[in-house]
Amino acid sequence: MSLDALRAELDGTAGLPLEEAVPRIATALNGQTLLVPLVDYDEATGNVQLLTAKDNEGVAWIYAYTGEDVMQSVGMTGTRYGHFDFLDVVGMARRSGFGGIVLDMAEGRSRGIIPDYWLAEIERVLGGEG
Repeated sequence: MSLDALRAELDGTAGLPLEEAVPRIATALNGQTLLVPLVDYDEATGNVQLLTAKDNEGVAWIYAYTGEDVMQSVGMTGTRYGHFDFLDVVGMARRSGFGGIVLDMAEGRSRGIIPDYWLAEIERVLGGEG
């Protein structure tokens, strides 16, 4: 799927209830590479520290982007980032207890969110687990 088609599909979920939006978002992102801003990356160990943000309840969320253009539009020019397969981002969010994943956050809107309570189901269905 082209980047424009992916973004159009994600944008098409705006306004849908989460139970309808999240499966469409996850299906569209399956097999896609996302950019995730990094605070630190240790090449020797492979450990990464993600640049995250907390919601109004103090829960950290992973912010992922479909391209550098979106990151630049929110002032993240020069920010280090890693390239991660969508299912790898889901796994990181699930294993590390994040509140979920926010996609292409820019100027108070995003192309979608995936709350933590959907992560196991996404891994099961798209990753063939369980």
